[in-house]
Amino acid sequence: MKPRKYPERKVKVRHYKPRFIMATRKQVNADYMKYLRVVRAWARFKHGISLDDFEMLCFLYSEHIFDADQYDHYRQIFGFSQARRVDFINRGLIVYFRKPGTGQRAIYELSAQAKSIMRQCYAMLAGEKPVPSIKDVTPKSDKPHHFATRQYDRVIKKINSKI
Repeated sequence: MKPRKYPERKVKVRHYKPRFIMATRKQVNADYMKYLRVVRAWARFKHGISLDDFEMLCFLYSEHIFDADQYDHYRQIFGFSQARRVDFINRGLIVYFRKPGTGQRAIYELSAQAKSIMRQCYAMLAGEKPVPSIKDVTPKSDKPHHFATRQYDRVIKKINSKI
């Protein structure tokens, strides 16, 4: 059996002129939030800081000196954890600026370690300091690196090439 032959259809094809979209945008001077996730991952791998801990440290870093009321006011938006302040004190991230006395509340501040972590994070976000590779941060082991760690390292390499 012979294959059927169809007559060629003549379809009118429209050709459009290319239109260019003209848009003006303001140039961003400081793009801090672009690589926040990568810097948070660095803090998590190097210092064992969770996302909630990192956000709390960001808040407290700008507060300088704070009391329990200021701490609890911001803590309310996080998951339920009454012992987070005590945990920060035990881990050495918060120290007493003034110990509680009769008729006086305790006043806290970030420890030198926590201030150093936050200064490094701000420097990395501002592009003043390159982000260290995560495989160099974690302890050396015989196990191959996790897939996410390798992905972070690829992104870190691109970030550092721009600096």
